[in-house]
Amino acid sequence: MSYRFAVIDIETTGLSPNEGDRITEIGIAMLEGGKIVDQFETLVNPNIPIPQLIQGMTGITDEMVNDAPHSDIALKEAFEFIGNAPLVAHNASFERRFLNSEIQILDKDNQVSPICTVLLSRRIYLNTKSHSLENIINHLDLPKLESHRALPDAIMTANLLARIINDIVNMSKINRELDGNDLYRLSKAPLKRFKEMSPSEALEKTLKGKSNANYIASKFNFTSPTVRLTNNQTISRHDNKKSMRDSQNNYTINIQEKSKNRAQSMQEICTQNEEDNKYI
Repeated sequence: MSYRFAVIDIETTGLSPNEGDRITEIGIAMLEGGKIVDQFETLVNPNIPIPQLIQGMTGITDEMVNDAPHSDIALKEAFEFIGNAPLVAHNASFERRFLNSEIQILDKDNQVSPICTVLLSRRIYLNTKSHSLENIINHLDLPKLESHRALPDAIMTANLLARIINDIVNMSKINRELDGNDLYRLSKAPLKRFKEMSPSEALEKTLKGKSNANYIASKFNFTSPTVRLTNNQTISRHDNKKSMRDSQNNYTINIQEKSKNRAQSMQEICTQNEEDNKYI
């Protein structure tokens, strides 16, 4: 039996959904048996201007998203495509925060917690200095595609996941297909274990030992009334938060001040500051 993994990447208007940033593109590569068997992509209308800085980085312009589906429709289509497949992302905390921010508008009883390929990479490729998608792709000599667009990044991450799974099987004595629970447990296992043990010992201890870390697939109900944010509207989720920017210029300046090292912060946000420190 070959397990499916839905490898997702998103593009956004900025770094923080708590400050009103929103999704502009979703890309998903479905991985099965080490191969990409299906793909999904859609632009998303964020209902706010895309800063010039972000437009220059991603190539996604306001004109491109004007006629794109809003997040309620885009997410419904995306999760219909995903089905019950475990969700995987590179720097998963970034995707998790934005996806859950949008999901909460539509289905307050649910959220996602993608498996993080950065955390997996840090445990399997200990001698690699940087685990950013670009660097780890280059290090492993995997196919490189156009970056900062959702589907190409999702495809590169899917290829990385296939390589990680293959290397885990070769390093360990586990003679079976790896599923979402296996990968989730590995991503949450203490990094110290992998530094102090041999790869096979660390993998065997993690995969055969007891653990409370299990991947839980989400089942969504997107039948609630459509709720869309506009430049002049907020909903309860944004009460007492900073309101949407009055102009694209001011918004761009704000993003520029916070994003001088945007690439680095996005690459490390899931590893050092949020996820990984809990498990060292």
